[in-house]
Amino acid sequence: MKLVLRNLNKNRTEIGIIIANKSSLGETNQFTIKLENLKQVPNKGDFYLISFRGAAGIKRGFYRFRSNNIPDENNLLNLSIEDNRELKHKLDKVSVGTKVRIKGPFNASLKEVG
Repeated sequence: MKLVLRNLNKNRTEIGIIIANKSSLGETNQFTIKLENLKQVPNKGDFYLISFRGAAGIKRGFYRFRSNNIPDENNLLNLSIEDNRELKHKLDKVSVGTKVRIKGPFNASLKEVG
């Protein structure tokens, strides 16, 4: 068995804006992101790669977040970071209004190869 990642959005990168950044006791931050244009609706378990543009203290690059729900008609995504200890402690610094670049959704599935 081999892990295969499928990018369900062939249009590559979308732009979004953080409209909420909530952390609960001992839990990871949950972000609500408003997309300019939702091109592909994620399924439960799908994930996105997100880059925080201009967020102080966060290195450039894309980080893996999982979708917590299916977006509503307002193109709002609710996401949580996957296991990334380095980034988890810096997410409180991401402010509402921060622009983000989003790739995905991706679907991780096991597929028999051969």
